[in-house]
Amino acid sequence: MIYENIDDFINDNNDHLVSFTVSTNNNLNLIQNLFESAKNNNIKLVLFALDKHICTFMNKLFDIDIVMFMADENPHKDKEFYNYEFGSSEWKQIVYYRYFIAHRLLKEGKNIVYMDTDVYINRNYMVDIREQLRKNDLIIQTNGNSCCTGFFAIKSCRKLINFFSKRNMTELKYEDYGGTGGSSDQKFFNHFIGNNMEKYNCAMLDRKFYPNGNYFYDNYDMINDYCYIVHFNCVQGEFKKIKRVIKYNKLLIDLIDYLPKDELEDPEVLRYRSLLNEIKSNKNNKSNKNNV
Repeated sequence: MIYENIDDFINDNNDHLVSFTVSTNNNLNLIQNLFESAKNNNIKLVLFALDKHICTFMNKLFDIDIVMFMADENPHKDKEFYNYEFGSSEWKQIVYYRYFIAHRLLKEGKNIVYMDTDVYINRNYMVDIREQLRKNDLIIQTNGNSCCTGFFAIKSCRKLINFFSKRNMTELKYEDYGGTGGSSDQKFFNHFIGNNMEKYNCAMLDRKFYPNGNYFYDNYDMINDYCYIVHFNCVQGEFKKIKRVIKYNKLLIDLIDYLPKDELEDPEVLRYRSLLNEIKSNKNNKSNKNNV
């Protein structure tokens, strides 16, 4: 179901724990794979759509709740494809939407699980997350040294509701963190919460069960069968992430070519298109052999 705004969604939703992701019309293959993995593991995952294209696209593929979030303020909402360049001011603003959405849900008494679109759900995590939120107000993935904001869960409590309000985050000058090649929201999070874990009753998730990219890549044989999620980060760009998804046998969908024609000279786009064409060709060849 498509909700025109977050208020309509909240009024119609009775779930105490809401899992969600946020996306523009970038990374269409990754987000398809995420939702397919959610469906396979009986996870009710909500999409907060930042433009009409991703809303229409995902609504045709999945029977899910889609919430239009701040779409009217997005100057690119009606474009077929717009590339939000990593580190740009637009990109930096988008990565903070996860917190503003979380804040609104927390205010309504809902606990939340947030995940990036490059996450793959390997097993149903609901029981484990609920149990961990009994002891902690916030649990988050780690890269081994600090918090990784690609997957986290938050309990509805006053201290965190106040922290993630836009007013408080503005006073803390959230827009000054990163944005020139670094993960801006992650720097902000680690500065204020990661460095004050006890104050916010925050705990890091066990990497064996909630691995980030490098930990999963290095320990695949040991943890693949029982980890709850895989976060395909530590590489930049959908092309490189999809290659990792394929390498570790986590691809559940037929890849589509939706890449912008005005960026055809970009080497990364050319390599990605070549991969998509190769996969499509191999699939057609297998189909033809089966029909002989």
